Amino acid sequence: MELKYYVAPLEGITNYIFRNTLYKHFPRGIDGFCSPFIVPKLKRAMTVREFKDVLKENNKVNALVPQVLTRSPEGFLFLADKLRNMGYEEINLNLGCPSGTVTASGKGAAFLKDPIELENFFKEIYSSMPDLTLSVKTRIGYEKLEELEDLIEVYNLFPFKNITIHPRLGKEMYRGNVHMDEFLYSLQKLNADIIYNGDIKNSENRDKVLSAVKEAGLENKLTGIMVGRGLVSDPLLLERLNAKSKEGRNGENGEIVKYSEDKRVYNFLTEYTELTHEEMGEGPALQKLKEIWGHMSLRYTSFEREGKKILKSKTVSEAFEYLAQILNHD
Repeated sequence: MELKYYVAPLEGITNYIFRNTLYKHFPRGIDGFCSPFIVPKLKRAMTVREFKDVLKENNKVNALVPQVLTRSPEGFLFLADKLRNMGYEEINLNLGCPSGTVTASGKGAAFLKDPIELENFFKEIYSSMPDLTLSVKTRIGYEKLEELEDLIEVYNLFPFKNITIHPRLGKEMYRGNVHMDEFLYSLQKLNADIIYNGDIKNSENRDKVLSAVKEAGLENKLTGIMVGRGLVSDPLLLERLNAKSKEGRNGENGEIVKYSEDKRVYNFLTEYTELTHEEMGEGPALQKLKEIWGHMSLRYTSFEREGKKILKSKTVSEAFEYLAQILNHD
């Protein structure tokens, strides 16, 4: 089975402007996107910002699945109904976010602490929306690896479209190595299609996962790979993983133009920042540019001085003066 490659949700980064610009400049190898999570509200399904982010007309990408963060069946159903009315067939439930602000309220990865409540949650969802196409993004537990067995038992009770697994515990955040043995065990035991997520920053990382899966004889169980931080650091990552041409698609008419990789990244950042500036203003555009550069700078260590000046810039134009020194060449 041919693997699919998906772009993971990153709160504050992968909004519709980022998704559209990424897909315009680096479409090869991207099979779909998952939106940053939406938290259901008591009196309305979502904020104006969240609504704009998943509005179909704002998303010029090949496929988008909206993600929901909640432990309330009523909240989930309320929001799911709105999303379905917006034209979405599939909805993803976030059971993987390890952020303290999320887990403090028992949501995200913290929901994994209570498999009985989790089972009741899904029972209520499917009893109210039996035709719902639901996928899950999960960790392998929250406190200890032994929690995985109960989670597998719960997950196998329901007809999820797929389960994306980040093989760390919630409490581990993004520290240490992934637990590959537990991922392979999940791959063997779970009924749903499985997507791997976690620490894919280059082809070597991906190949290491695929080798472990192949050695375990489970190639047919793995259907996809989801990348997040690695893709922000290297926007060409999925293109590299799919071993596609280095030609870049740029321009209104989709003409094919050859650029250096750095120039393509520079063009991507330029358009992304211009669109963000138009939508949000100079301050947010500069802040988001700096956040993305914080990830990208790991690949440009020989430009440490210019990189620091980007992070200290007071305006977008000043930041791009230093970005051009690093990236703007053929």
